[in-house]
Amino acid sequence: MIALPCVGYYLLKTYLLIVTGKDILPFPEISLKTAGTVSFLILLYAVLRNIPVYPFTILAP
Repeated sequence: MIALPCVGYYLLKTYLLIVTGKDILPFPEISLKTAGTVSFLILLYAVLRNIPVYPFTILAP
């Protein structure tokens, strides 16, 4: 589910390239620091939501 917006953006970019012949949509530049921070936050959320103590049980679905 997390990759769905990225796949949709890529498909839209490819479709527009085929239809117009021009590369209209640029790929967003993501720095290594940003990618590391997002990965860390996703991992932290995955760990915290499995702790069976009150404030963290709210995070569980």
